[in-house]
Amino acid sequence: MNKLKWSLIAGNIVLLAVIFTWMLLGKEQLLQKGDILVLKLQPADPRSFMMGDYMTLNYDINDEIPTGNSFEDFRFYRINEKKRAQVVVKMNDSLAVFVRLYQAGSPLKKGEFVLSSEKAFFNYRILPNEYLFQEGRSKHFDRAEYAQFRVNRSGDVVIECLLDKDRKELR
Repeated sequence: MNKLKWSLIAGNIVLLAVIFTWMLLGKEQLLQKGDILVLKLQPADPRSFMMGDYMTLNYDINDEIPTGNSFEDFRFYRINEKKRAQVVVKMNDSLAVFVRLYQAGSPLKKGEFVLSSEKAFFNYRILPNEYLFQEGRSKHFDRAEYAQFRVNRSGDVVIECLLDKDRKELR
């Protein structure tokens, strides 16, 4: 019985290592081969007191996403409830612009990409909306005005870097 227990533990460890390696290689491939998508940032809180140095990203495009708010939404809305939606965007003059809300199964036109979003309170927010960086570098990243993503047609997204007003990479 003891050998079986240790074999199961070792098998689970190997399985977890394979899964994490597969996920990591997928993100690396997306960073190398994914299409570039740039979103304009709005000012947001630069750091979290509890988590250390990271930046909450708020995109200009969030204001363009229709929310369909009504009194009924307000009355039955729970504070901790988060609704998810997918948003179709495309590049226009080197910036991503909102096209429409994505309906599952509908085809994408050339140059369109799907991004995930969540509705918190009364607005949708494009995800990912957090950028982690090395502690003590917050002043450097306060200059960020754009976020550069790598995306693919299936909706996988990775934030590649933040850009300053001249669209120079902040690393």
